[in-house]
Amino acid sequence: MAGFAFFVPLLRWLTHTMTTYSTLNLPLAVLVLLLLSAYLAVFWAAAAGAVAWTATGLGPGAVWLAPAFWVTAELGRTYLLSGFPWGLLGYVPYRRLAPIQMAAWTGVYGVSALLVLVNAALAHAALARTGPRAVLRLAAGGLVLAGALTVGALRLGPGGGVDSGQSPVAAVALVQGNIAQTLKWDQAFRAETLRIYADLTREAASGAQLVVWPEAAVPAYLRHEPQVLGGLVDLAAAVETPPLVGAVDAPPDGLPTPSLNSASLVPPEGVGAPYDNLHLGPFGE
Repeated sequence: MAGFAFFVPLLRWLTHTMTTYSTLNLPLAVLVLLLLSAYLAVFWAAAAGAVAWTATGLGPGAVWLAPAFWVTAELGRTYLLSGFPWGLLGYVPYRRLAPIQMAAWTGVYGVSALLVLVNAALAHAALARTGPRAVLRLAAGGLVLAGALTVGALRLGPGGGVDSGQSPVAAVALVQGNIAQTLKWDQAFRAETLRIYADLTREAASGAQLVVWPEAAVPAYLRHEPQVLGGLVDLAAAVETPPLVGAVDAPPDGLPTPSLNSASLVPPEGVGAPYDNLHLGPFGE
């Protein structure tokens, strides 16, 4: 029942997004959502099926191939048919700094492989149940995990990634206006949206060296609308703190298309070069 209670509002939100930001009607949106869910599930089913298939020849030892199969599935989901590169397994230990340091060399996919490998070792040991094989399998998984943690700890250095007085610390303020999607892009509500974020910025900027607004918080083509940009520049000068704002954008000669989902730092002297989202998601961007 708890899972069903979670699924219903999620389904409503997804179908609302589809019907609001596309021409799909509700029945078609539900159908597209179900088909999309089935398509994304194919990757994990393929990874599990590959492990099961190799197990017919290799036995329980096929579990050790699970990291390769899993990462292949993640890469496939990321790049095939435009791709859905979100919610990867490697994001799970984001609060554990030591095991994620390997991402500096392997990207998030290496972290995913590490997690699958450790769990595969546990599963392999459980299949063996008792005896020297179970001990060896657990030891092998533990050795890999210990190696990753050791490398991560060495890379973090003293303090385990927490400032120990050897590096500067920046105070960052995050603001969230909680503007409904149905209102944010309503031109009649645009001034109110900007006012809300300006007030939050004035409140949060005290003692902060940077104020961060959410993705697409500014409902305007920032670099192409002098009045909106001027207001943000004046705000940055008033609070003496540059906001990093999310906004839609377009190349200087490309307005109104192609549209870009960008983030720009707005110091008092004017907007800097934007960072453009490299992979836009369907229906929402």
